[in-house]
Amino acid sequence: MPKVLITVGPIPARLDSVKYITNRFQGGLALKTSEKLSNLKHQVTLVAWEYLKIETNLPIIRVKDVYDYFQKVTSFKADAYILAAAVANLAPFSPFVGKFPSHKYKVGDKFSIDFTIAPRTIDEIKKRYPVTTLIGYKLFDGTRDELIRAGQKTLFESRANIIFANHPDWAKEKKIAITADGACFDITFDEHIKLIDSLLKSRFYKTKMAAFPSPTLDEETEFVIENYPRDRKADLVFGTFAVRIGAGFITTTRGKRAGEKSLSFVKKVDHRKRIVYTNRKATLNAPLLDMLFQRNPHIKFLIHGHELIGKKIQKEYQFPGTDGDLKNSFQTKKKSFIIRLPYHGYIAGFADFSDCKQFVNKHRNVD
Repeated sequence: MPKVLITVGPIPARLDSVKYITNRFQGGLALKTSEKLSNLKHQVTLVAWEYLKIETNLPIIRVKDVYDYFQKVTSFKADAYILAAAVANLAPFSPFVGKFPSHKYKVGDKFSIDFTIAPRTIDEIKKRYPVTTLIGYKLFDGTRDELIRAGQKTLFESRANIIFANHPDWAKEKKIAITADGACFDITFDEHIKLIDSLLKSRFYKTKMAAFPSPTLDEETEFVIENYPRDRKADLVFGTFAVRIGAGFITTTRGKRAGEKSLSFVKKVDHRKRIVYTNRKATLNAPLLDMLFQRNPHIKFLIHGHELIGKKIQKEYQFPGTDGDLKNSFQTKKKSFIIRLPYHGYIAGFADFSDCKQFVNKHRNVD
């Protein structure tokens, strides 16, 4: 049973011993989320401001302000962190010692208070606990595109697994799910609970790297490397490919941090132990790519892009790099196929290079 830490309600910044800078949100949706996840058999612990009234039987860690929040959340070891609290991002640089001396001022007097940006707890979690699951929320009062860009920025800077973007006008009705693979889609509150539950129950593949040499690449493989479809979002590049070579395959590296043409040679994927054996950390799609190769031994080329095209194998979003993503695999005797990954994109498979080349030439410039 996953140990889950959920933060709820306003987390203020202290101005003096009795005054705080906070916001109008009371954490009702976050508390509702925690109760539903507890009912789904997750071991939930809450984090809340010491003065927030909460009616719940769940254990609660109380915090004094945004700095105490940072310390207590980052020191708590959990399998998953769901940071749903409305945390103050502006804090007085030097809070008053004791109570503000209002008796020293007249009505209408002006004075200055220096503010600083409070510590961003979400950015610290993965630094301390790299393999934990991290879920965040982003509230922003702007256009839909601005909200998505803000959510993507939070996601990529924090390395979260998923961010749920909210707008004050419709936060209770729906959310925008923003994932690490570039997917972005609207969901209801109950659907977002189901998605969190799916992520918490997912089992991720691990990577074991060894210094074995990469194979020699032929002209067909070189063409795919140069021309596979890319989708650019938030200054990142999405999309990948796989070319079968012997018992393994060539694909892109994780996050393409070494460049769009940086390659990983996946020698083997052990699906029982959920281990990817490779010379460089491969794309999160590697387990699914391997399963498609295993189930379709006549297929040599696989292309993954973010257009929503192809045949749906199943209807639910699946997190890449998990056992759930294998639900998108299937078997066929056809020389080519295109399957849709719900909300994520497609994978096209080809036995012949000529068909692969024609497809790539048609789709490589589609964002």
